[in-house]
Amino acid sequence: MASGDRQAKVKKSLSPKPFSVPQHRSRLTRSVLIFFVVFFLLFLIVILLLYSPIFAAGTIKIEGNNYLSRQKILNIANLSTTTPLFDINSADMQSLLLEDPWITSAAVDVVWPSEVVIKLSEAKPIGFAELSSGNYVLVGSNGKLLNRLSVRPDSLEFVFPLSFVKPGGYLAPASLAALKSEVEIILQAPESVIGKIKSVNYTDASGDELLLQKGIRVVFGNSSQVTEKWAALATMMARTNINNDKEIDLQDPNLPVVTG
Repeated sequence: MASGDRQAKVKKSLSPKPFSVPQHRSRLTRSVLIFFVVFFLLFLIVILLLYSPIFAAGTIKIEGNNYLSRQKILNIANLSTTTPLFDINSADMQSLLLEDPWITSAAVDVVWPSEVVIKLSEAKPIGFAELSSGNYVLVGSNGKLLNRLSVRPDSLEFVFPLSFVKPGGYLAPASLAALKSEVEIILQAPESVIGKIKSVNYTDASGDELLLQKGIRVVFGNSSQVTEKWAALATMMARTNINNDKEIDLQDPNLPVVTG
């Protein structure tokens, strides 16, 4: 063999061979790529569907609102008919609703594909306090201040002392326990007595004091034996002719005392 041919063979054997991907590896790479593309597209379709009007809160049912308007509740809950159900966290929405002083309990149910049900319990306005500004603030059965009014709510019999309210119209923390105690007492008043009470006042010394429509002052005391105290007062008002400017001491309901 000529030396030229041998040199050509040696050179050919030493030269780098072109890189080639095996056919099965090429097919695997394409399959993986297609899988991820399809997965991404499906994921995108699912997200678009979840945030589409199909799965929005198109129907919103609200139960138990006797005082708050539907729109007010929707504003508190940050909810509308375009809100995606996928974005609604029932626990978070319940917390938002319970921040409002009118709402005493709240439950939020998400019903797929397009419904939200809100069930509420509300505080009942049982009295008011007059602010130094001349406005009034409602007091609820839950012991909270509800909202301000520009006119006196004459339909409510119970007038709470201004000492319960800060100048801005908010409950003074130090008087929270006293107000709740007073509310508990008032809520147990019998119907036969409620209409005859002109106002209720709380004093640190003697607890609650009532002023009846006839001008009779009633020293009610604290919330101990509250049922017995109301029963004693109802009996005295029904059976006894008590004149004006008298005082009834109910701190011991078994031995009520009339003076004056």
